[in-house]
Amino acid sequence: MSRTIRVTKHVISVKPRGDHSFGVLLGPGPHVHWFLTVDPPRLGAEVTLTGTEASVTPVAWKGRAGTVTFVKDPMLEFAKSAQAIRVISPEWKARVGKTMRRSLYKYQIDGGAWLASQIASGKGGILADEQGLGKSTQTIAALSATRLYPTLLVCPMSIKINWAREFQCAVDPPTITMISGRVSHIDVADVVIVNYDLLAKSEELLRRINARSTVFDEAHLVKEPLPSPSHRAAIATRIAMHFGRTILLTGTPIMNHPREIWRLLHMADPAAWPELADFETRYLPRGPKSSLENKAEFHARVQPIFFRRLKAEVLPDLPPKSRRSILVELDTLDMRAYREAEEHFLRWLRDQGSDEDARRAARAVSLTKLTALRRLAANAKMRRVVPDYLAQWFDRPNPPPIVLFAHHAEVLSKLHDLCVRRLGLRIAAIGGSDSVTKRQAAVDAFQAGQAHAFLAPIGAAGVGLNLHRAADALFIERIWTPARMLQAEDRIHRVGTERPVTITYIDAAGTVDEKLLSVLESKQEIIDHTLDETDSLVSVAATLDSVLEMYRGAA
Repeated sequence: MSRTIRVTKHVISVKPRGDHSFGVLLGPGPHVHWFLTVDPPRLGAEVTLTGTEASVTPVAWKGRAGTVTFVKDPMLEFAKSAQAIRVISPEWKARVGKTMRRSLYKYQIDGGAWLASQIASGKGGILADEQGLGKSTQTIAALSATRLYPTLLVCPMSIKINWAREFQCAVDPPTITMISGRVSHIDVADVVIVNYDLLAKSEELLRRINARSTVFDEAHLVKEPLPSPSHRAAIATRIAMHFGRTILLTGTPIMNHPREIWRLLHMADPAAWPELADFETRYLPRGPKSSLENKAEFHARVQPIFFRRLKAEVLPDLPPKSRRSILVELDTLDMRAYREAEEHFLRWLRDQGSDEDARRAARAVSLTKLTALRRLAANAKMRRVVPDYLAQWFDRPNPPPIVLFAHHAEVLSKLHDLCVRRLGLRIAAIGGSDSVTKRQAAVDAFQAGQAHAFLAPIGAAGVGLNLHRAADALFIERIWTPARMLQAEDRIHRVGTERPVTITYIDAAGTVDEKLLSVLESKQEIIDHTLDETDSLVSVAATLDSVLEMYRGAA
């Protein structure tokens, strides 16, 4: 006789079926519950299941006698907590928790234990925690717990030294070899660190180190879906296939479009995600600019190898981050010069007509002309607005440190001169072509309190900078891709931050700044939600098109 049951457990498996339903398993074992649904819960979610017991089958669950209870007519109630918790072996948690010299946050133990369980079982995984949550710490803890050395670690050149330093925080630090330039031999070590730029020169040598695990930091750098054989994405994929047990770390797994996630999935689990064409047929049937389809199935397939937490979920005590735009008026002469340049652009835009093919052909020229307008507005802001802002900022007792971001080289140069020559400030600064040593020295000086401000290009600040001494950042300019600015923002909003973080953008009213602000704010909402909803992200070209449409309306 069937009976009604009610249990509260975690979702430990979600598998798509051919009839468009999903088989969901609740655990942990040895006594688990299984049911079918067309609306699957997220992996790791805590749910209360009510339904009819249809059958109970004895099984052996990880060496212990257990049961699988099949439940019909399931009804689910979700726990109030928004955070999905992976069901991870307590043994791995215990081992990971003892690997580092400092105490780990609970979520870092969970993440490290998940990574350890993945690679110990011969699998890969994508750790996609939001920037600032310590993905490197979790990875080092996982490697220390599993001792799956040698490990090949690939990262941007700018953060090789930082990785080597962080490994020294382990209770039992591994030996390290860092590859720099062209080499004919690689010294044997527990961890071999190489930057992406050297993959092509070092691929054959790297294959000989007999790595038992591989790590790709800032893995979105190898997201290219269809690379040439010599592209770093193709080389990284070959290396991942050669060694296996691939860990991919990225806070921004999708930069512009859902299509970009395929290569990361392929590298982490090539058997489950073998071909881009299959991915596109199933999940992007309307073409390269469409939103992801079959989302429930996609999430169910991704979740076993994809782990992402947001700061709001795992660090409720981390001070909040607020973002604001200050719209400023330019001086009359600056605005007159800007209007003259803008009118030239509008006349050119009118001359292009309404033909769609002509518009696409003119996109590159449009980008150049709009970039010139952005530079003009930025230089105008540097004449009075930015000096006044920073003069007021530092004209007070014990002014707090601040991080300054800009994009164009001439604007960065003027900003440096303003701080040093006019305001008499001590500055720590980096450039896009700085050596790793120089870059790290600037970070260390700022963190040690030896500089009033830190100055960096937006693009160069995306990775490898821990600037949590500051709680304020000022952006003089914006760029086309909000994900890059978000990465820069999170150089100060990360573990170790003790004060509420304020991100300020200075935008010139009545200029391209204001139009770009409008478009990027809408894009930011997409980025903030895309990794849960997997909606389409707009590319740089689409951002440009949106700004151009505003201008065409005025042309």
